[in-house]
Amino acid sequence: PAGREDGRVGVVQSLRLHDFGVTFLHSLFTGVHVGTTLKFLRGRVEHTTSDLGLAPEALLDLGDDASGGRSQGQFDGDVGVVAVAESWSVGGVVRNLRAPEFPDNAGGEGIRLPRQARVGVAFDGAARRGSNAAWTVSADVDVATYATGTGGRRVFAAGPERGVFGKRIGVR
Repeated sequence: PAGREDGRVGVVQSLRLHDFGVTFLHSLFTGVHVGTTLKFLRGRVEHTTSDLGLAPEALLDLGDDASGGRSQGQFDGDVGVVAVAESWSVGGVVRNLRAPEFPDNAGGEGIRLPRQARVGVAFDGAARRGSNAAWTVSADVDVATYATGTGGRRVFAAGPERGVFGKRIGVR
């Protein structure tokens, strides 16, 4: 949502987006794999009027009451790579390669989907020779801060994971 932060009533802008993607994977050589998702995005900028002093979560809930102009379609893509050696994996992904912008048909500023890059590493205990450890430990981080409706965001995540019942259910 965008608008004034002076507590007055104003226009809140949001993006309603639908996407359809097709993913292709290819092994470059043993242990190194690349993939891409080519996607068609259909989106439109919508507006609603609200008390701009609301919390970000409340402003996001207003999206159900928003109205907007006509939808626009665009193509975009994501690309990723992973390298696996014994029990270690290192990978990266870039989302929204084109950083597409959806114009505001009402004359306001459009909304751009931010390009996002993320890297990570994982250790798979079950893949280690002679190991009974069934846990995977991983960590990943956004390469740079990217813009969201509630401000800049940069995320770090880490933790263990284990598959149970024949790896049909994962526990994190």
